[in-house]
Amino acid sequence: MIKDNSQKEKRLCPKCLAETEPHIDFCQKCGVPLGDYANYDPLKRIQSTGWLYRHSVSGPSSAIILCGIWLIFGPTFLLALVYIKLLGLAALFLAIPFMLISSIILYRATKNYIRNREKNRIEI
Repeated sequence: MIKDNSQKEKRLCPKCLAETEPHIDFCQKCGVPLGDYANYDPLKRIQSTGWLYRHSVSGPSSAIILCGIWLIFGPTFLLALVYIKLLGLAALFLAIPFMLISSIILYRATKNYIRNREKNRIEI
């Protein structure tokens, strides 16, 4: 917390260092969850988790992030395939959205990891 000239406390975002009001739970500039309440409120927890997934697939990622994404979304993709195989057309409307979302997230995370590795290899 910092104090400006009017003696009002403000919070700094740990990612972009933008000043925010103490009662705001997400940075208005970059969307980072701020404070503990962003993870206790059910709706804000969904938004916080969504920010984490978006952040992990949007920028350069490390091997640990890639492994975590594959551990979370790989089984979801495989389960959707099993549901389609077992239940046929009855599971098609349920399984296709899960397969589509999982495959997009897996593709983007893997692509960003490979692109980051190639860029680091060229710079060395």
